[in-house]
Parts: sequence; structure tokens; C-alpha cells
Amino acid sequence: MSAEENPVRNFVRQWWFRLVIAALFAYAVYALMLNEGGIFQVMELKSQRNALQAEIERLEAEKQRLEEEIELIEQYDPHIIEQEAREQGLIREGEEIYRLRYQEEPSESTSARR
Repeated sequence: MSAEENPVRNFVRQWWFRLVIAALFAYAVYALMLNEGGIFQVMELKSQRNALQAEIERLEAEKQRLEEEIELIEQYDPHIIEQEAREQGLIREGEEIYRLRYQEEPSESTSARR
């Protein structure tokens, strides 16, 4: 019986070949799908990118709207801006803030008793 005709040897060769193919397939699946840069992570990153891009577009539109609103207010009445700033507690550059403390003075009836 030659080596080529030995059924046990042929079985082992086929088994070894199938094992190598299965290992290569498993590695390919891991490399393409499960590791960093795999398909699942790429899809997740694309989804995050799309969400962030939509948020950027929304914020840019809001910024544009607010800039137009500021421009209209400045054209219409600059005193509105100052009034709003004062209500928010803002001051102009170079201004100084004075805080006054009030002391309660004794009334005349209390000081006369002493």
C-alpha cells in the first residue's frame, strides 16, 4: 500500500487542510468584523459621524439665527442690548462696581434709653 492510498493518512491530510481553512476563515471574520477598524466599528463610527454632522448643522443654523437677531437689535435700538446686559449684571470695559453696605442706625427711642 502506498502513502497515497493509505486512508488514515488521507483522512489526516484532509482534516489538517480543513483545520487550516477554518482557522484562516475565523481570522478573516475577526479581522473584518470584530477587531479595531472592523466592519461593525466602521459602521458605528459612521453613525456617530452622521449624528455629529447633524448636530453641527443644527448649531450653525442656530448661530446664524442668533447673529441675525443681534444685527436686527443693533440696527433697531442699541439701548436694548445695554439694558439686557445690565439686567444680566454685565458692565462695560473700564467701569467700576461699587457695592454699598447699609447699616441700620439705632432709632432715637433706643438711643434715648441708654
